Amino acid sequence: MSFREMMPKVTAIRKAIVAKDSLLGLAVAKRFDLKFDDLPFTLMFSENVLRDVAQKAKGNPFDNTNTVYSGFPNDKEVNLKAERLAATPGADKLFVAYDRTGNVDKPIVLMHTLYDQLIPPNYAVTNYENMLQGRGKSQFLTVLYTNGQAHCQFTPQQTGVAFDALRSWVKTGKKAQARFLE
Repeated sequence: MSFREMMPKVTAIRKAIVAKDSLLGLAVAKRFDLKFDDLPFTLMFSENVLRDVAQKAKGNPFDNTNTVYSGFPNDKEVNLKAERLAATPGADKLFVAYDRTGNVDKPIVLMHTLYDQLIPPNYAVTNYENMLQGRGKSQFLTVLYTNGQAHCQFTPQQTGVAFDALRSWVKTGKKAQARFLE
């Protein structure tokens, strides 16, 4: 779905959230580290990504049958109402080409914005860092962060600095330093 096609649907989602329960909408946005105004777009975008993955995998590669959701105003209600979907056997083959274990042996320079409406830094950076630490591989990760206020909102200069840091690390063997990029 193109961005142009998404916007009327995003507007409709926003109106529905406000009409039904804007306080709950605020709580959901807060739970996922989102600005309230970004919640409708994030919901629409995420639903499209999940649909695309399911179509490519020819089934559902994700399973939430044992997931306990928390951090909402009424966790019990959320868990009772959440649709539970088992993974389709074999649908995870789509991800075989990607290492999702943290078993890396090469330098990684990860750049992230302080605010990201699609992948909040505490999910992306913290989860990845914990995965590497669990494997004893944290020496291969350096995180650079910016004050960007949207998904991958980096300046060309910031991207260049991050790329140069990675190149230098690979060439010299000296780990790039984690830091804030102006």
